[in-house]
Amino acid sequence: VVTFSRPNPSFLPTLATGQLAILAPSSFDLSYEQRDNGEFIGSGSFVLESYTPNEGIVLARREDYAWPSGAATHEGAPSIERVTISFVDEQSVRESALQAGETDLAQNPTTQVADQLEAEGNGLIFRAQSGIPYSLVLNLTDPALQDIAVRRALSRAIDRQAIFEGVTGARQPASTSVLTPSTTGYADVSEHLVHDLDEANRLLDEAGWTTGDDGIRVKDGRRLTFELILWWEPQEVSDALQLLKEQVAGAGIEITVREDIGGAGGSWRDGTSQLHLNNATRAAGELALYSQYTNDNFESASLIEGVDFGRPLDDFTESGGLSDLVTAQITEPDEEVRAQLLAEAQEIIVRDALRIPLFDNINSESGFFASAPTVHGLRSSTLSELVLHDIWKDEG
Repeated sequence: VVTFSRPNPSFLPTLATGQLAILAPSSFDLSYEQRDNGEFIGSGSFVLESYTPNEGIVLARREDYAWPSGAATHEGAPSIERVTISFVDEQSVRESALQAGETDLAQNPTTQVADQLEAEGNGLIFRAQSGIPYSLVLNLTDPALQDIAVRRALSRAIDRQAIFEGVTGARQPASTSVLTPSTTGYADVSEHLVHDLDEANRLLDEAGWTTGDDGIRVKDGRRLTFELILWWEPQEVSDALQLLKEQVAGAGIEITVREDIGGAGGSWRDGTSQLHLNNATRAAGELALYSQYTNDNFESASLIEGVDFGRPLDDFTESGGLSDLVTAQITEPDEEVRAQLLAEAQEIIVRDALRIPLFDNINSESGFFASAPTVHGLRSSTLSELVLHDIWKDEG
């Protein structure tokens, strides 16, 4: 029994996701290391037969399975007796294995190869990710980014439609809010995301940033340059960032990209990195915003703990009130009122560029697969994760 001291509308949709999957009570008696190595008992239609770190996983059918979700297309145990998952880092190797008939599924094909695979008769399984789209997260310890004019100029200088048409393609369209359209509570605030290079330059002119000899703006001896810290990302995301760099240069803004998995947190905390590319999977928009956009939770908006922005959230907005909106919606039981509060919050976040949405995304880590023509019954969960319960293959 779970008891709350106040209303919590986001609990039920979150409960329906794999993030709160049911485990046997005995599993909680094990250490984290044991569970991390596959020593647990779940409640799904497959059981973990074996797990070899850095090599793969074997799932075996749960023969007595009889409790599928309402989204399932058949009752009882899965049709497939066993699923073997191999860990293969290189996208090209995964794609070639599918084309050669050596595997039935290939995870996360590149945009270009995915189109080719589909033309060859293979299937593509994906669902637009619920939650927060690929966005620029801003390190607001940086004096330049504390200026709302600079943040707005950076957002206006980005041509999201050009990135969509030239790089990411139909499966990853230009963002229209700080939430993706498949997320509960989503509101379209795309009027604040329109590309307007003239407006970007006007904002920077009025803020006192003058164009230097190399085309990069300068103010009080500070060049308008930002370092973007990057974890591993798919190739199309790296390509999108390259185009973005070229776009913002038109407003006299320089962005450098540095990939640094191990040292990313430190460079963010000490202020040497000012931007970070991030997306987040959430079923409910209420929780997605509450976890980051209240005065109490604002520092977690950096997604790297330990950053002190020095001021409360509302000080970075034009009109204030954002923290109260987000705090109110998380406990509001009336669905229409909650949706209105969420819509107002999304508008403030995007209008004042507290986060700069770029493009919506499929879950490249778990939710985009190419499948052989003989494979059927695949679907994606609310969180864009692959569901294997209904999978079956042609005989032969």
